[in-house]
Formats: sequence, structure tokens, C-alpha cells
Amino acid sequence: MICTTNEGKKGRRMESTLIILDTFYNWPLVLLSLFAASAGSYVALEINARISKIRSRRGRIGWMLIGALTMGSAIWSMHFIGMSAFQLRIPLTYNWGLTFFSILPAFVASFLAFYVLQQKRLRWQAITAAGLLMGFGISGMHYTGMAAITFAGTINYNGTMVLLATLIAIAVSFAALFLFSYSRFLTSIPKKLGVAIIMGLAISSMHYTGIGGSSFCLPEQWGFLVQPDPVTTNNVLGMTTLAAITMMFTSVQFILRHEEKWDSRMNFVDPVTELPNRRSFNTMSEKEFTRYGLLITLESTLLRTYDETWGVKEADWLVEMISREIKVRTPAESALYHVDGHRFSVLLPQAEEALLRRQAKFISDAYTIAEEGREEDMYVPVSAGASFITADKSKSQTIQEAETALRNTRKHTEPLSFFDREKDDIDRENQLIQALGRALKEKELQTHYQVKVCLQTGSADDAEALVRWYHPDYGMISPGEFIPVAERHGLIMPITEYMLYEVCRQLQKWDQEGMRSMKAAVNLSARHFHLVGANRRLINIVESMHIDPSRIEFEVTETAAVADLDQAVRLLEELRRAGFTIALDDFGTGLSSLTYLQKLPADTLKIDKSFIDTITSSEKNQAVVKLMIDFAENAGMKTVGEGVETKEQAEILTELGCHYGQGYFFQKPVHPSQLQTLFSIRQQA
Repeated sequence: MICTTNEGKKGRRMESTLIILDTFYNWPLVLLSLFAASAGSYVALEINARISKIRSRRGRIGWMLIGALTMGSAIWSMHFIGMSAFQLRIPLTYNWGLTFFSILPAFVASFLAFYVLQQKRLRWQAITAAGLLMGFGISGMHYTGMAAITFAGTINYNGTMVLLATLIAIAVSFAALFLFSYSRFLTSIPKKLGVAIIMGLAISSMHYTGIGGSSFCLPEQWGFLVQPDPVTTNNVLGMTTLAAITMMFTSVQFILRHEEKWDSRMNFVDPVTELPNRRSFNTMSEKEFTRYGLLITLESTLLRTYDETWGVKEADWLVEMISREIKVRTPAESALYHVDGHRFSVLLPQAEEALLRRQAKFISDAYTIAEEGREEDMYVPVSAGASFITADKSKSQTIQEAETALRNTRKHTEPLSFFDREKDDIDRENQLIQALGRALKEKELQTHYQVKVCLQTGSADDAEALVRWYHPDYGMISPGEFIPVAERHGLIMPITEYMLYEVCRQLQKWDQEGMRSMKAAVNLSARHFHLVGANRRLINIVESMHIDPSRIEFEVTETAAVADLDQAVRLLEELRRAGFTIALDDFGTGLSSLTYLQKLPADTLKIDKSFIDTITSSEKNQAVVKLMIDFAENAGMKTVGEGVETKEQAEILTELGCHYGQGYFFQKPVHPSQLQTLFSIRQQA
């Protein structure tokens, strides 16, 4: 067809008697089409990020379909909103069947993108094939949508521009694959928006390039249809805009509705076995826990070696197989948790003890697992520790008992051990004795400090040294457990000496840092008064470290002091003559006669926490504390309120005339570096 050069008001005349219609664009609608493509891309990015974290195949496929519908709808709506932005001087109508059918290529292309992106290994052949198919799919959607246009004329396509538009569609597809794979690592909204806008621009560029290569021709006999002004096609605009908004709104609602469930699954379900994880086990309430009759902690050392030898993928397979075997062996209404890489926790429902023991034995027998490619089944031995769940035990205690039983299983190379309190208490104590000796030698014991705050001024110049022990196997061991063991087996004096050395070193460090006013308190055991030469050993340490004894206070409990009053008085007076100060700890719990207490050479009286806990409940309780403070005042002693946890308790103690407060309200026991920070802040204030 050859166009004539003369141009009339209503278009340009061609020798073939076809009129090539002038084209116009509604720029607000162009921007709307770009927004539709970008908004759909953003929602698709969010969906893609979630798909990558879902382990089940069914779940991934479901989210892929939602993502493909969202992205396909965005491409489709962008095309038809763009067609509404494209205007001629004649009205356009659409074949609704082809219009709706045209979304199919965009949907298939989008699903293909999600499917390829979710493969564990992205091979270049798959990426290339996916990019080409996606490009042809997007291009197919565009030209199917163009074919849906009905008007009195015909559409002629410029072959070069069609090829260019198709190449752009392919380039857009490769860009989408790259950006979507990269988007998994995007966390900030601005970056995601940037990627979505780039996607929207890329998709739109293909559409408008394709439109630019199309000529809309009208036979001369239909020239009377040409109008003076461009005609807006509102029917397809309203339909496609509504469809796009509906699809994206539905997708967003789907994401939000499943967000809580998805987050819960991510946080509380193990992705390999689909079992509840350690966090889920830890959040189980005491009430729910006591519904069961037996806790079994089960592990397979083969899993650890399998992971190191064969890699993560094979280890995950073995974990999954073991979890299936455990499920088969556990009775109905049991609860199974994958609490660690090679460890499971099993809760059996309440039953007679004999039945629970049989069930536990059945569960802990070695497993045989069939492996593909091997004629023989894999033999998987396990180790298990069990503890009965009773109403008089807490959940944490039962867990600790099962752990103790599991250690016995490993030690005796048996598949299963039940916690035996009498036997395990003896074993535990023997283990602690040996471990404590090593801890002293290897300096595993740590010294934490808790400040004593002057209630009148708020200054913190005194601190109590408290021993802490973190064992590499047992974890944090309470002083309430290992101190009595040390007292029974002659290790308490080495611990006291160790603590005193650490306190002296810390005082020297504080001196170097300009904190010369700091004082520290060290606890003395009741056994101290029965050890020959105990005082001399303490005095020698302080002298060798060149520390002023007045900066160290020894704390002794009321009960320990009055157990052998004469011996206690003699040894405490000896320490005072050496320059140390003495504090009477846990005052009020020993039910001792005040006559006896007046004989003790103490400088400080520490009111027990049990009295502080009730000080806010009644005036009577306050009166009891006031009597203690008055007693100390008359005896020339300062007073410390122990276990202060609230502002109200601190205020009442101040009103009653107590000198110092100690407790979590002021600060919990901390590493000396943190105590230094607190001291510095108070000094600046």
C-alpha cells in the first residue's frame, strides 16, 4: 500500500483507498497502565519471597498459582488500560471472548517464571528456555489482545517492530527472572518498590513498542466514522481496571490472611520434618505438659556423622526418615517435636507405668530405614532418656531429668534410660565434684557483681560478688546446686579463695580506672568456721594483692553464725581486727535470739528478701522491718534491704531509715564491665 502525501483534516489518504488513522495517547491512562504493571510486580515480588520459604510442594504450587494470577493479571490489565490510553478518531470495541482468553499466555508465562525460580539449582538451559517461552507468552498475550479489537478497519503490523517488541518481551522475561531471584534478599520496602517500578517500565515498554509498530487502517467508504476528536474507549478501561484491582486486592488479602499462619509455621514448625520445633516445645504451657505421662528425649549420633560425611541434603533425608519411623511407633494422642538437628522430644499420653515403659522401649529400639539404590536397609541406632511427668514436678525439671537420663544412656551405651532420682542424684553429684575441680583449675567460674545503692543519695559504691558457673555440657549451674556439693566435699574453701582473688583483681582494675571508692563483699560459707587456718588464708590473699582490707566485706548468714556462736564470734572478730568489715546476711530467717545476735561483731545487717516482699502489703509488716532497722541502729550497724524489686519497696525502705537497697530494681548481678558503666553513669549524675 502506498500512502499519498496530501494530508486532510481527517487523516492521510492512501492509493489503496485505505485511511491510516492518526494515533493519540491519554497520558494519565498511560501512567495508570504503568502503575498497574508496577503494583502487580510488587505483589508478585512479595509472593515470590514467601514461596522460597515454603517447604511443602503443595504449598509452593498454591502460592505459585496465586503469584501467576497476580502477575498475569497485571500484564493483562496493563495491556488493556494501555489500549484505553491509545486513542483513534473512531470508536473501538472488543471481542470479549478473545479479551478474556488473552490473559492465558500471560498467566502461563508468569507461572513458568515462578516455577523456574523455585528450583534449587538454576541451570542456564532452564533459565534460557524459560526466558524464551515467557517472552513469547507475553508477546502472545499482547497480540491476542490486539486481535480482540474490533472496528470497521484492519490492523497492519510492521514486521520489524513486531520482532523488536518480541525481543523486548524476551528481554523483559530474563530481567524478571533476574530481579525476582534477587528480590529474595530484599528486605526494605523502597528497594522492592524500585524493582517493581523497573519491572513495570519494562513490561510497559514492550506494549507501547508493539502499539507503535501497528497501523490502524480504515477503508475509504467508512471515512464518515472518523470524528474530529480522539475517542476514549471506556468499556474495556472499566472492566480491566476493575479486574486488576480485584485480582491484586484478592492476592494481598490472601497474603495477609496467611501471613499469621505462615509466620507461625516458620517460627514453630521444622521445615525438614514438618514437625513442631524447639520453640513450639518451649512455649507449651505447664498445664498442657501435665496432660502427658512420659517425656522421651531421643537422639541419633548417626545423624551428626551423616551430616559431616554426606552433606546437608542427605542428612535432611535421614532426619525425615527417622521422624516417620518415630511417628509410626508412637501411640495416638502422642506429641512429637524435632527440637534439634539430631534430637527429638516425644510426649506419650498418660497410661500405666508398665505400659509407658514398654512404649518407650519400642520407640527407642534401633530403626531400619530403606534407602534407594541399596539392597540392604540402613541400621540407625538411637539413644533415649525418659522421665515420668507428675503433678509435683515442673516442665523444666522433667526436661532436665530426661537430659540426665539421656547422658546415662550414652555413658552406659544402652538405647534407653529412665531417670532414677536416687541413682541420678548420686551420679549428678559425682559429676559435679569432678567438673567443679576442673572449673577451679581452668578458671571457669565467673564473678558477677550486684550493687548496693545508697537510698538517700542514689550512689553505688558497694557491690556484692556472686559466683556463677557456666558448664560447657550442663549449661548454667545454679549456686544453690553446686555450693552445697562443694561444702560436702571440701571444695568450698578453694571457691572462697578463688572469689577473693577475683575480687582483689577487680578492685585493682577499678583503682586504675579511677573508681577508688568501690568496695566489694564476699560470702563466707558456714563451713568456714570449722576449717583450721581459714582466716589466715584469706588475710594472706588480700595482703599479697596489696588491697586495703577495709574495702572488703565478708558476708555470713545468720544461721551459720549462730550454729557455733562462740567460734563464729572469735573468727569474725579476728577478721575485723585485720581491717575487714562483716555483714550479717539473710537477717530474720534464723529465728535467733537478739541476745545472741548482739554478740556478733557485725558492721552491716542485711534484711532478708522475704521481709522486703511483704513490706508493701501492710503496716504491720513495715513495723517488723522498722524494728530490725532500729535494732541495727542501736547496735551501730548499717542496714541493707535485700531483694528490692519495685520502686514502692525502695521508697518505703527509705522512709523507714534503711541505708542501702540491693535487688533487681537497681540492677541484676552483672559482669564487672557492666557494673563499671552503671557506676560511671551515677558518678556523672
